[in-house]
Amino acid sequence: MTGLLIAGGIIGSTRWGLVDFLLLPKGALTAAAVLALLQTPSGARRGCLDSAVRRTGSLLLVIGAASALGAAFTGLVTLDGLVPRGSGMLTLVALFALTVLFKLAQGSSMATFAAIAPVAAPIVMTSGVNGIAAVFAICLGSFIAILPNDSFYWLVRRDALETEQSEARVIRILTGGAVVQALVGMAVLLTALAIWP
Repeated sequence: MTGLLIAGGIIGSTRWGLVDFLLLPKGALTAAAVLALLQTPSGARRGCLDSAVRRTGSLLLVIGAASALGAAFTGLVTLDGLVPRGSGMLTLVALFALTVLFKLAQGSSMATFAAIAPVAAPIVMTSGVNGIAAVFAICLGSFIAILPNDSFYWLVRRDALETEQSEARVIRILTGGAVVQALVGMAVLLTALAIWP
């Protein structure tokens, strides 16, 4: 997968449909999944697919619902008058806050990235905000809290806070640190945008 992505970055568009698809992230991911499935013993393939569907089903549901919400949002609401134009400071704060809501509802940062994209994309396009700054605002919003419904919480809990007995204290430590990290990152992003528009 990494090789295909690096080749895609170096080669660019080849005008051959299948080759171009394989050099894109979704094509490289598909190729890697097919290769992994082919390397799995034939008797275990069904179990692997069943396990993958069970583990990703809820994520696919969230992404599908977010895509539908994004389509309905852009179809029903005229964003031209709603989203401010210009440097985009207010838009970045709004994207950050929207991502925070998704993160608190979903828990997983990866699921938040996937679910927020269809909703945030029309806002970014309409506002004219810097796309890189928008991605940073979304990333920072997705790191706002590390709660027990996030798999990362359990990794850190087992490794860094293994001796801590109080679950409430672990939640305060991880969530507090993540909130400070996200807010400081957002302040740095807004300051950088103010200095270098």
